[in-house]
Amino acid sequence: MPDLYSIGMRLTFIGKFRKFPEQWRNKFNWGDLALEIGCGTGEWSKIPKEKHKIVIGLEISEEFLETQLDCRKKSVNNDFCDHLVCASADFLPFRNNSIDVGYSCDVIHHIPIKRQAKFFKECKRVIKKYYMPLEMKLYGFPLVFTTIADELQKRIWGYGYNYDRSIFLSSFTIRNHTKTFMYDWFIAECSEHL
Repeated sequence: MPDLYSIGMRLTFIGKFRKFPEQWRNKFNWGDLALEIGCGTGEWSKIPKEKHKIVIGLEISEEFLETQLDCRKKSVNNDFCDHLVCASADFLPFRNNSIDVGYSCDVIHHIPIKRQAKFFKECKRVIKKYYMPLEMKLYGFPLVFTTIADELQKRIWGYGYNYDRSIFLSSFTIRNHTKTFMYDWFIAECSEHL
């Protein structure tokens, strides 16, 4: 399944919408250490690597991490994570305030709704500055497309689309928000003293 995921990431038009918002590039103090939550096969990790000296990739799937390591051995250009950690996003194995910025791309909807508040609490515990999720806006698509996409996701990966934006918005102070055709980008404050 990871190979199918990687190929899909490279070939689909979705990749065109997964870009760091230019208007934020020099607006914030990003820090040196980033955590990419749900790094998958490493395809998207180049975005955090553009801003930070060290990127830690966190992924619950050993299979995805093995694919990422295999790609490195084959010299496929996805060596953006300096360290890889296999762990669940709702129990981050890091000390309090040890990470400057956290990123995620299409990760929140993988976390069961009943565990999303715990995940956001963990982000605020571990991340010093900002959590920057990029999440697909399936609610903005015609019903037939979202139904097909959700059904495919259930059949291929075994879960549905579990993104309740209100849980996210009630968990953080939002510093910035930008929208593209398919995605919402947020900069959420993890520390109240910023």
